[in-house]
Amino acid sequence: MEPVLSIESYLNARERPAGQAWMRMRWRDLLFAHAAVEPEFIQERLPAGLMVDTWPDETGRPMAWLGWVPFRMEEIRLAPFKCVMNHRFLETNLRTYVHDGRRPGVWFFHLDANHRLAVWAARTVYGLPYSLAKLDWDPLPNQVEYRGAEPRPYEACIERPLGLDRLPPGTVEFFWLERYWLFSQLRGRLRAARIWHAPYRVGVPRVSVQPGIFAPLGFPSLLPTHFHFAADVRVRVYPLE
Repeated sequence: MEPVLSIESYLNARERPAGQAWMRMRWRDLLFAHAAVEPEFIQERLPAGLMVDTWPDETGRPMAWLGWVPFRMEEIRLAPFKCVMNHRFLETNLRTYVHDGRRPGVWFFHLDANHRLAVWAARTVYGLPYSLAKLDWDPLPNQVEYRGAEPRPYEACIERPLGLDRLPPGTVEFFWLERYWLFSQLRGRLRAARIWHAPYRVGVPRVSVQPGIFAPLGFPSLLPTHFHFAADVRVRVYPLE
């Protein structure tokens, strides 16, 4: 495997980009569920030009990480327009962590959303592997429940943590969450886009989730070992490079 990037590469990526964001949005009630897998397994599934990014597991072995993230997307607006579009939808994505030799980012294996226009736009403009899905949620006083039906069924119940804090650099939580580049393939080319938001404030929730969330990659019995929750983040998305 290629060596991991320096901590400065991750810190520099948090700087707000110059230029006009293409889109703004708000992400709500995010659950981050993570499990370790062998780096070679991930590398074989990446396009040319990307390398798996690794972090040691509890035994000290460098590992690749799968992340499963359900959340709500709200207050979407295109940059030229000041009005907020009346689009709210749910998303669940399955990701891993990669770099291209200089930029640490995210590679998505799939993204499910219950909004037809959003799926079409993300596939067409950004080359992201979105699928139209049947998703639902229930907001409870101290909990949030997410459910998926087709094409990838799941149920997750999250108890919101009481305290939310920023992540210190040099931790595995920082490695997972503080990612400001997304990579995709569009018309056969590897592309990248910046996102920007204030650093996450997260806590450790109590979570009940069905086995099988990593089954699309051939891990039907793999369970997450780490859970984190972020309540609210305002995001800017920049054009593809």
